[in-house]
Amino acid sequence: MKVLFAAKDAVICFLFGMVLREGGYEAVEAQHERQAWDLLEKDHVDICVIDLALPDAGGLELLRRLRADARFESIPVLLLVGETPSVAAIDEYFSCGADNWLRKPVEPQTFMLMIRALAYKGSTAASGK
Repeated sequence: MKVLFAAKDAVICFLFGMVLREGGYEAVEAQHERQAWDLLEKDHVDICVIDLALPDAGGLELLRRLRADARFESIPVLLLVGETPSVAAIDEYFSCGADNWLRKPVEPQTFMLMIRALAYKGSTAASGK
């Protein structure tokens, strides 16, 4: 199962890429919205992790593009947020199509629990269950 991890910080991308690989996932990393979109178009991705602070158009705009494109509309998406969001912000995340969100900094164990939950959701959606 392949996970796209999109965050502006190269070190964070590298570290969470390692966490994903240690957890048995294939990881691809992007450091801006345009690079993430290019990876999505050329590679099959099962889960997306998107930092809201992504350069270029931003993480929320990448999420909107994903949900507007039939090729990617069913990929589970986890958003990473820098501050505890307001109820209105959380509502916007879900209205844009996020499956869940985590506040940074994220503990690797919590992150992997969320990835496993999204992997399960993605596999049941793909099988029609």
